[in-house]
Amino acid sequence: MTFYSSLTPFYDEIFPTNVKAVNFLKSNFKEGGLLLDVGAGTGNMALTCQKKDLKLQPRNQKKQWLIKFGKRQPIIQ
Repeated sequence: MTFYSSLTPFYDEIFPTNVKAVNFLKSNFKEGGLLLDVGAGTGNMALTCQKKDLKLQPRNQKKQWLIKFGKRQPIIQ
């Protein structure tokens, strides 16, 4: 098990959504536009953005992190 794999259950608490980044995206991109989040972790930023009518597509090399995201919210295709 790698270091980051061991963080999976705690990732959202260690790396919470950056509210300033969400507000920046909300004010600089139009609603319904699709943004790509590379290195998305568990997708917590994507979930927050979706609640604010922004579509943020999460991508991460660690599939188990995005599996956690998929359990909370369907991934946009």
